[in-house]
Order: sequence, then structure tokens, then C-alpha cells
Amino acid sequence: ALARFKEQPIQLVLLDHRMPDMNGDEVLRHLKAIDPLVCCIMITAFGSVQTAVEVMKLGAGDFVEKPVDLKKLLEVIRRIEQHVHIAADAEQVNDTARQVELPFAIVAGAPAMQEVLSLIRRVAPTPWPVLISGETGTGKELVARLIHLMSPRRKTPLVEVNCAAVPENLFESELFGHEKGAFTGAVTSRRGRFEEAQNGTLFLDEVGELSLNVQAKLLRVLQENKIARVGSSRSIEVDVRILTATNRDINAMLAEGTFREDLFYRLNVLSIPLPPLKDRKQDIPELVKLFIERYSPQPLRFDADAMSTLMKYDFPGNVRELEHII
Repeated sequence: ALARFKEQPIQLVLLDHRMPDMNGDEVLRHLKAIDPLVCCIMITAFGSVQTAVEVMKLGAGDFVEKPVDLKKLLEVIRRIEQHVHIAADAEQVNDTARQVELPFAIVAGAPAMQEVLSLIRRVAPTPWPVLISGETGTGKELVARLIHLMSPRRKTPLVEVNCAAVPENLFESELFGHEKGAFTGAVTSRRGRFEEAQNGTLFLDEVGELSLNVQAKLLRVLQENKIARVGSSRSIEVDVRILTATNRDINAMLAEGTFREDLFYRLNVLSIPLPPLKDRKQDIPELVKLFIERYSPQPLRFDADAMSTLMKYDFPGNVRELEHII
């Protein structure tokens, strides 16, 4: 088996624990020495807490007891397969991130964040709109950038609009542009964000802040793929991929009637929910290291008590709050 393992690419090994000549523990050590990434399911007739602890310490992905329940074994295999696919997707996203300029490096050791990276890898090549949801400070802008960088539109513009920062009376002009003289103060013609993002990606951050009036106009553009500048009757065709983000509970807004259901289904073709920092606390030490490297003028080390204090805190402001604390 070890000779075969050296010769062929094998991702998953089902390994008996008690065998003549060499037991499963020894075989697993050899397997891990040859390929540390191999997944292994240990099969044992001597199931106990101690046995489970030992085989997991050696690097087994899971263990099952004899007589083997084949349905349970299949569930374990499928779970490991899913983890392998997610890890491969996440590594592909990390490779892309290392080659480009991002506001921050990606920290995604926690399983919840590995799944986010896997989603990014899978949605990026498609042309469909993506709705990125999550609390304030979870990194929605970073996710939008990664989707654009891994898409076929990576060499075209990524245009960002903070919907919460644009006054409602100027929003139509901001998105669609205006002609000279269209309103008081319009001394020149101006392209809107849709035109700036032509053939590229338009990222609408905090889309939950849009008024119903603006939502209706945005819906029409998404349906027709055409815009008209304010003060003009001429239609301009646009080819833009739409990414949106919100920290609002859109489902509650739908129930209240403050967000259009038809627009929601246009924007939410694909969705990526981001976990709050309290659900990925194992990433905190790496994030602390990242922020210290970025902001500290001299080497700085957090002692165990300081790190423990951070780990126990729930961070309602998420990664951004941790950044500000550091």
C-alpha cells in the first residue's frame, strides 16, 4: 500500500487500525511523511475515546468503528470530499490575492471563511449579480474586489458606489450621469457610474439604503441594460456586472415594504453571506499580527493575557473594530 501510495496521487485512504506486520498508526505516520495533505479515515474495532484522540492526533480526518455502517462511512467520505474542494477553491483565491494589490491581505483560516473563499471562486467566473451580506466591518468590499479580480472582467474597471453617502436627489445623476443644463449646477455633461463601469463591474455598497424611487430606476436599468442620462432622452446600452452589499436585513425590509421584491430577486441571483468575527475567532491572532505589521512603527507582541482578552470579546464592529483597537 505504501509503495502504491508513493507512485500514485491518492487523496483519501481508508485504513484499518489493527493489522499484522505494521499497525494503522505506523502506516498513517508513513503516509503523512510522504504527503502531509492526505486525508485518512481510520477503521477500528477497538473504538474508544482514547483511540479516537490518538488517531486524530496522528492526523486522521475521522474514524469509524467496526462493523462499518456503510451509510455513515459514505457521509464521512462526502464530508471530507467537500472539505478538499473548499480548500482547493480557497487556495486558488489566495493565489489570486497574492498577485494583486488589495487593501488588506486575506485572513481566512476559519472554516466559515474557507467556505466564503470557495463561494468567491465559484461565483466569480459567472456573469450573474451577487449580493454580499454581512454585518458592518466584515469585509464586504474586499470580497467584491476578489470577485472582480477572479472574473473574466478583471482587466476592466471596478467602479464602487457607496449608496449611503450619495444624497437621494443626486443619486440618479451619480448612477446614470447628466447632460449640461439638466439641473441647476450642471454646468457640464457628466458620465455616470454605469458608463464608467462599461464592460466591467459596478459595486453598489450598502444597497439597502436606496430609496424606493431610486430602486425603481435601478430595476429598470437591470431589466433593459440601458440607461439615459438626466436631461437626455437618448438611451445608452450598458454591459455591466452588478455586485451589491448590505448590512441590513433585506428580508425584514421586504416584509416592511421598504425594499422592492422584484429588485431583490434581480440582485440576489447569487449570494455570499459573510460570518461575523465572533463566528471565526480562530482568525483573530492572524488578524492581530496583520494589523501590527501594518500600523506599529516597532515590533510588538501581545502576551497570552492580552490575546485571551481579545479572544473572549464578541467584536460587534467585527474586523474593522479589531483593526481600530490595534
